[in-house]
Amino acid sequence: MANESSALLSVALQLTATRSLDALLPVVLEHLVDLTGAERALFALFDERNEIEDAVVHNLAWEPGTDLPISRGIVHEVLATGEMREVVNADLDSLRNVHESIRQYGLRFILAMPVFESGRVSGVLYADSRGAVRAEGDRRVEVIRALAGIVGIALENARLLDEQRARAMLLGKVVHDLRGPLTAVTLGVDVVRGAVRDPDVAPMIDQMAFAGGKMEAYCESALRLAGLDGAVDEPPPAPIVWGELLARHARLFERVAGQYGVSVSTSVDEGLPTVHTWPDRVGLTLDNLIFNALKHAAAGTVVNVTARRRDDAGPWGGRERARSAMAGLFRKVPCAEADPAGGWVEVSVHNRGAPIAPSLMPRIFEERVTDDHTGRGVRATGLGLAIVDQCVRSLGGRVWAESSADEGTTFRFTVPVMAR
Repeated sequence: MANESSALLSVALQLTATRSLDALLPVVLEHLVDLTGAERALFALFDERNEIEDAVVHNLAWEPGTDLPISRGIVHEVLATGEMREVVNADLDSLRNVHESIRQYGLRFILAMPVFESGRVSGVLYADSRGAVRAEGDRRVEVIRALAGIVGIALENARLLDEQRARAMLLGKVVHDLRGPLTAVTLGVDVVRGAVRDPDVAPMIDQMAFAGGKMEAYCESALRLAGLDGAVDEPPPAPIVWGELLARHARLFERVAGQYGVSVSTSVDEGLPTVHTWPDRVGLTLDNLIFNALKHAAAGTVVNVTARRRDDAGPWGGRERARSAMAGLFRKVPCAEADPAGGWVEVSVHNRGAPIAPSLMPRIFEERVTDDHTGRGVRATGLGLAIVDQCVRSLGGRVWAESSADEGTTFRFTVPVMAR
């Protein structure tokens, strides 16, 4: 028992020193295999709906987005009850007709232990073997239970660190996004200065220009120093009239588009329904996509922003992004669950210019993914599309991109007409 205690202390020190979920999961699995001696094992994380958030496996063939090739019935029992399940040797015979995987793989040992995080079962340590095992009973169970407790604490620590990093990234992104409308304000001030000759108004215009310059300097400083932590109340859902919304956001960028030699056009299908959702998240998504389109559109072209009805939510390719640091922040805000009966509104932003590199397309909505060029001198942070992705997910929709040299680049996102 002393050796086991020493081993657990070593495990505790290693896991609590692990700084990210990506590094934590495989380390946990390694210790689980060592402590159980199982032929097959996994450590899986589950979301609030008991759907797989992520998993690492040992001697198992598994791809994200597919079911785990294990006794899922036993795992679901552990998720539902929060109680450990251990089935050994002859005890499995009575379960052969209940759990198909026991019969299929000829299992003689199964252990599934819950991992608690902030009072909720968020993970399961699972191990099984085809060979008969000696019924060590309480000793083995207590060792694995201690491991599960250590893992739960390490999970909380890793998520807190991820959240702190994401908060800094989010502040940096908000400041970055301010530069778009700030550019429009600065250009507007220059136009007013040229058009207004009233000497009483000139000082006011100069002050506005000065304030704009200071704001640009503040934005750059904040991007470097982003680390402020704060929170405000989330606004309630509100009705969105699509024609008005698209036109308003297009007008915001008219001056910027003119400086780039580009124009912005909007169109909305007739009879498009009003949607009740969070306008700020829709607006943030639109601003990101329109400004990106303007940065990369060829001079003399038109950026088209359209909205239409759609029967489905669109293609889904983002399960592998579910455990991003940004996703950790969005778990804390109210989210919508789509009612498929109502259909969706699809909004698209299209531009003609250099296409997105094919190597970037699978990762375009991940954090810190950028291309090699700046887009009219505006440095990319690699955060905008990650925010867009999480905004749209929280609305109950999906976002995706299409890009080619012949057709240009189109970003599309959907918002459910009816949602809970």
